Amino acid sequence: MRSDGGEYVVLTRFFGRRSAPRKRGDFVVFDLETTGLDPTRHEIIEIGAIKVFLGGSNHQSFQAFVQTSRPLPAKIIQITGITDEMLVAADPPRRAMSAFVEVVEDLPLVAFNAAFDQRFREVHAGRHGISLRANKIRDVLELARESLPDLGSHTLQSLVRHFGIDAPVQHRALDDCVCCLKVYDHLLTLPRNQ
Repeated sequence: MRSDGGEYVVLTRFFGRRSAPRKRGDFVVFDLETTGLDPTRHEIIEIGAIKVFLGGSNHQSFQAFVQTSRPLPAKIIQITGITDEMLVAADPPRRAMSAFVEVVEDLPLVAFNAAFDQRFREVHAGRHGISLRANKIRDVLELARESLPDLGSHTLQSLVRHFGIDAPVQHRALDDCVCCLKVYDHLLTLPRNQ
């Protein structure tokens, strides 16, 4: 994935601009921060994504805060650092989800514990009448469990430590996309995945 052996650099905020020409192998890493675990009762508060261009390091990033219908639970504020004040000028859910869908296009998706984020994506897109494409999805958690079966813990933080990645898991969407992407890159270089 890294053609130059260096670190990924996210240079561009991507909000509806035409993306670079796509190549086979490009994909989007994404992460959602939510007010809880149940997509039918809880809301998305932040969307993060990195559009990865194979063979390059100038990837595009997307980040959006999402308005909520009620104040954030204290536990979510503590975990994410996202406050109600940060969401005052945020995008309404339909606009944020539409922008995210535009970024993703029909590219494959990569996420950590993908089933969780994908379920929120599906429920909230449906709630706002937004059609989703049938994107292929790769779960980095599942890949880590297959590739490193003897590792005691497969949390994103454990994998970041295991690979010596200098990027702490923040429970913020775009920061966690960076961690997920770096872990994914390391997992793909393991001998069993070649």
